[in-house]
Amino acid sequence: MHDNSCNTIAAGLPVAYLPPMALDRFCEITGLSPVTVWRMQRKGMLKTHLIANRRYIMAEDLADFNRRLKTGEFAGKPINPSAYRKQK
Repeated sequence: MHDNSCNTIAAGLPVAYLPPMALDRFCEITGLSPVTVWRMQRKGMLKTHLIANRRYIMAEDLADFNRRLKTGEFAGKPINPSAYRKQK
């Protein structure tokens, strides 16, 4: 029997057994810029951990991020700074 929840990986192992992913590797895989990822951290969208003076993402946090992304939790109207300035 296979558990397809966010807490297990394809091999059936708990996500907690996976090693953390370096933040630069996350940027490389997702195509997001380091500045975008930093903003996501600051807004609480992505949880990172400081280990030996480097930022990492734990597998559980990555699974939670993917779940929240899939549900559309981060969707919103983009901000247009020029339109905002014209209103003033």
